[in-house]
Amino acid sequence: MILLGMTTPQSRGATEYNQNIKRMVEPVVEITALPSQNGGLIDSRSGSITPTSVKFSLMTNSDDNDYDFVLQASVKTLEDKNANAYFERNSSGYIVLANTIAKPSFESVENVKNLPSRASDNPNAIAYLLSTTGSAYSVSGGGVSLKSSGNYGGYYYEINKGDSQLFTVSQSASGAPLSNTYSFENDRAGVYEATITFSAYKRP
Repeated sequence: MILLGMTTPQSRGATEYNQNIKRMVEPVVEITALPSQNGGLIDSRSGSITPTSVKFSLMTNSDDNDYDFVLQASVKTLEDKNANAYFERNSSGYIVLANTIAKPSFESVENVKNLPSRASDNPNAIAYLLSTTGSAYSVSGGGVSLKSSGNYGGYYYEINKGDSQLFTVSQSASGAPLSNTYSFENDRAGVYEATITFSAYKRP
C-alpha cells in the first residue's frame, strides 16, 4: 500500500492599525510690565527731564509670524482724544509728554510733532528724544524698530523677538526737550505723562 500525503502549510499573519493622539498647542503670549523709573522732575527753566523709563517683558511660545508685537504711546488731549505720542525727527524717535491737568489741545500735540514747531503754539505738550532697546534671552536676533502705519494710528514700535521665547523691551527719555517744544511761559506746572502700551495683535 502506498500512502500519498500532502501537508498544507499554516499561514501566520498579523494585521496592524495605527491611530494617533493629536492635539495642537495654541500660541500663548504673556506681556508683563517691569519696574520703571518714573519719579523724576522736569526743570522749570530749561525743560530738561531727569531720566524716566518704562520696561516690558514678553514671553511666548509662538514666532513672529503669529503675532504683531507693538509698542504704542498716547496722550490725553483737551478734547478728550487719545493723540499718538510717538513721532520721528531726523531718523530718531521722540515722545510727547502732556500735562495731565491743563491738557493740551489736539492741535498743540500735533504742532509738537510737525515742523515748524513753535513753543507758543504747543502749550502743555513737550517732546523728548527716546532711547528704545530690546534684548532676547539666550539666543541672538530680534530687535525694535520705529514704523508708521494707519493700522496703528501713525508711529509705533515693532518688536521682532527673533528665535527667542523671552524678550525685554525698554524705552527711556532724559535730557533737554526737543527745540521749540518747551517754554515756561507757555507750559503750565504739573505732571506731564504719556501712556505706553505693549500689545500682541493676532494675525489672521
